[in-house]
Amino acid sequence: VGGLGVILYDRLQALQPIVGKFQRMQEDLDAARRQLADERRAKYSFTQFVGTGRLVRELKAKARRAAERDLTVLLLGETGTGKELLAHAIHAASPRADQPMVRVNAAALPEHLLEAELFGTVPGAYTGAGSKPRPGKFELAHGGTLFLDEVGDMPLSLQAKLLRVLQDGEIEPLGSNRVIAVDVRVIAATSRDLKAMIEAGSFRADLY
Repeated sequence: VGGLGVILYDRLQALQPIVGKFQRMQEDLDAARRQLADERRAKYSFTQFVGTGRLVRELKAKARRAAERDLTVLLLGETGTGKELLAHAIHAASPRADQPMVRVNAAALPEHLLEAELFGTVPGAYTGAGSKPRPGKFELAHGGTLFLDEVGDMPLSLQAKLLRVLQDGEIEPLGSNRVIAVDVRVIAATSRDLKAMIEAGSFRADLY
């Protein structure tokens, strides 16, 4: 097998604008990839969780132990108490620190959009779905951490799908029959009283 390359030196000047445009597009693509990678890194560490009281020290010690173990974590507390900061710190101190940390707020999206956001979609999954497959947050967080904020606001139907991910490490994109294996550590947070929600039938006991 042989190959022959021919360079037309007299046409090189005509090609320079095209080559230059390609190089600029490549630089823009590389910059966009770096920016996206930066957005999917932990922004905080334990040193930024301020406090010297006994309860804060105990909390940080528990969080550091959780960071060392590849387990699902549930953060409970009122709004503004630093649950997201603590989630970032746990990821930053874990063996997954070099992998993505993807964030999604379950209270910020309606049910059908939240399902698509978490599990991804295939073309034609619903009206307005794109013509190309769209990966969900679980796929984007593969190898790393998914921070699921306000998990207490998640609809019951999606709680069942979340339970499957936690138990089996599998997701099924919206509109697809294909099962995808994912390796994701979930850190969930909520300001709601989940035990009261279980009694009221609005949160699954098995998921809790």
